[in-house]
Amino acid sequence: MDVNKIKIINSPGDKSIVLPIGENWDLMNRGDTISIEEAKIVDGVIGKPTNYELVRYSMKPITSGPFPGSKLIHEFYFITQDTPSFAFNTSYTGQIASNFTTAEVQYLAKNFFKSFFKIDFYDKIDQFRQKIYFTIILPAYSGKKVVDGATTLYTPVFELDHVGTQEGYYIYWYEDESLFNINEMYFRVKFFNGKTGQYSVFVNSLDQDLLPNPTPLKSVKDENLYYKVEFDYVNFEYIIKDLNDNVINVLTWYQLP
Repeated sequence: MDVNKIKIINSPGDKSIVLPIGENWDLMNRGDTISIEEAKIVDGVIGKPTNYELVRYSMKPITSGPFPGSKLIHEFYFITQDTPSFAFNTSYTGQIASNFTTAEVQYLAKNFFKSFFKIDFYDKIDQFRQKIYFTIILPAYSGKKVVDGATTLYTPVFELDHVGTQEGYYIYWYEDESLFNINEMYFRVKFFNGKTGQYSVFVNSLDQDLLPNPTPLKSVKDENLYYKVEFDYVNFEYIIKDLNDNVINVLTWYQLP
């Protein structure tokens, strides 16, 4: 008895299977497009986040000069004599005006303890158009100590580095260069005397035009007041230059009469 009568015929030629699946791609990735548009709307309403993070910049080591390496040195020279000619010395006790006594410096008297150097950083040297961005304070008592027998005196010489005296060595500035688009700044110094309540202006060279006493501050050239600092936003380092673009790490300052 025949149950299933199946006849298979082998016909040559290509075979194909047709599946009824739609090929309309208009709705593909529509969710991604919506997410992109949402992000644009949010940015337009609240804005993109701004990086106000501060980072610590240290001085880039130099390979030349009297003190190669990463040390930064400030040497402040006070007027010790004005007749018949001017004389300067790195001492708090030898000043003509506002002189500190040896005991005041040695034992950190209140008037000396409250004295300090104020370093102001500007975007340009033009005093009529410049903008101040930050300040570094060097307390008078954080200077180098000189021992003479039983007497230990602080001096206005500051040797700053990663070790030892670090106050005033690091510069805390923004991580994002595009925030202000500033790669370099100019800085000047004043000394605030806790004994007299007055301040002294310092210049960066012994220009003979500055020495007649008294010299009006308005007659001092801008280039006599400033040094320059340049920022490396990649390695978070800075370098110090004079206004002739020479890289230096020893900064000399002279009290203006």
